[in-house]
Amino acid sequence: MNDEKITVVATKITQTSEDSDQHIGYWVKGVLAKLIKEGESLVIWRDERNGVNVPGIFRTSPVEKIIFLDPWRLVIRTKNSTWLVEDC
Repeated sequence: MNDEKITVVATKITQTSEDSDQHIGYWVKGVLAKLIKEGESLVIWRDERNGVNVPGIFRTSPVEKIIFLDPWRLVIRTKNSTWLVEDC
């Protein structure tokens, strides 16, 4: 990844693991820490969580599938859930 910072919003759209404490509709906004790749976690330097300023690191389980919807939106499927990732 080059020096360009990519700000995204990631919203959980499905949940496959019943023991997850994060519900459908949960979202985070921040800067991608690295490019999204299958087999690796989605990692975001988080600024907001559900509209509240909560700086930190957000990380998913490894990405199993990436579905490109258009140049600004994609869907990623992990072991535990599915996320809509949108460029801001």
